[in-house]
Amino acid sequence: MRILIIFSLLVLNSCSVFKGKNSKITVSGKIEIHKPYCGGARPTEEMAKGTDSPYANTTFYVKSKMNNDAELETVGKFETDENGSFSVKLKKGSYFVIQENKVLLFPQFIVKNANTENKFLQYIGDKEAKMEYEKVDFMLDVENEIVGSKKIFNYSYKAKCFSGINYLLKYVGPLPQ
Repeated sequence: MRILIIFSLLVLNSCSVFKGKNSKITVSGKIEIHKPYCGGARPTEEMAKGTDSPYANTTFYVKSKMNNDAELETVGKFETDENGSFSVKLKKGSYFVIQENKVLLFPQFIVKNANTENKFLQYIGDKEAKMEYEKVDFMLDVENEIVGSKKIFNYSYKAKCFSGINYLLKYVGPLPQ
C-alpha cells in the first residue's frame, strides 16, 4: 500500500512538472519608431534627441527560425494598438520577430515598399532589398523568466531621415539648410 501511495505521488508530481514546461509567459511592451533630427535650423538640445512615436496597428510574426513564410516556424503573432502596445503569450525561448510586410512574397514586398511619388526618394536595388527582406527586425528572448510571469519588452525602430522606416528607399535630394 505504501508503495502504491508513493508511486501515485510521483506520477502526480511529474505531471505538474510537465505541465509547467508547456506553460507560457506573457510578454507585453511597446514598439516605437525613433525619428532623428534631420537638419534645418539649429536644434535645441531636446530637438537634437529626435522624437518617438508609436508603431501603431501593425502585425508582427514571432518565429523560432528566421524565414519569410507566414506559416513556417511561426509560433505566434501579435498586433500593436494605437499606442504601439502589445501582449503575446510565448513559451520560454529565443525568437525572431518580423513585421507583417516581410511575410509577403519578395516581389510583393518590393511593389509595396519600393514605389514612391517623391522625386527625392530612390529604390535601393534588388540586392540590397533582398538583404533587408531576409533580415530579422528584432530578437525576443524569453529564457530567464519564471513560467506564469510577465516580461516587459520594448523596441524602437530607427527611422532614417526623409524615408522613415522604409528601408528600401534612400534619400537623394538636397540637404536641409
